[in-house]
Amino acid sequence: WSIYGYREEHHVFFSAHQKSLSEEYGLKVYLCRRHHRESPDAVHQNQRNRRILETKGQQAFEERYGHKKFIEIFKKNYI
Repeated sequence: WSIYGYREEHHVFFSAHQKSLSEEYGLKVYLCRRHHRESPDAVHQNQRNRRILETKGQQAFEERYGHKKFIEIFKKNYI
């Protein structure tokens, strides 16, 4: 994705109880406003793109802590 203007912090897992976990484990990316929340492709508008980030976030977490711990903490498998 191209950058359109400044970038905004996006918590990969952003439901009410998961946002703090994303913060704690560094599962954040920086997206331009358009791809964060303002276009049909934005992760807050587009389930496919949201899933891509969630899958990548889970993979990154599991490389460091393992699959079992991811499921224990996040209670869901995104892969």
